[in-house]
Formats: sequence, structure tokens, C-alpha cells
Amino acid sequence: MTEPGSSFDTQRKDAVRPSHSRAWTVAQGFAAVYLIGLGALLVVFGQADDSPGLGGLGLINAVIGVVMLVRTVRGAAG
Repeated sequence: MTEPGSSFDTQRKDAVRPSHSRAWTVAQGFAAVYLIGLGALLVVFGQADDSPGLGGLGLINAVIGVVMLVRTVRGAAG
């Protein structure tokens, strides 16, 4: 059992976090879309340059962008 003032009390779902405003959610969405686009561009240029490292970095960027976008959309809906 935890005390009411313990650190676990601040991690409740109904606790209001100031960083979750509508503007912050929109900014996260734009950043995620930017990462996806940049990742796709890096993959294309990595293939054109025959550089597996650049293509891999592009893939990592795109995957991080997709994860960010999914988390942002799921967080905004719930």
C-alpha cells in the first residue's frame, strides 16, 4: 500500500499534465510527419547513392516518426 503523497500517486491516469495541451499535440504530430518524410527521403537517397548506412538511418527515422505519430494519435484520442 502506498501513502497518498508518494511518487506513485502522481502517475495516475486522471492526473493533469501541463505538457499535454492541444498545441503540443499538434506540434508532436507535425514533428512525426516531418520525421517520416525525412526518413523516406533518406532511404531514397541512400538507395540512389548505393549507401546502406544512409538508407538504414532513413529507415530508423521513418520508424521513429511512425511510432511518434501513433502514440500522439492514441494519446489525443484517449
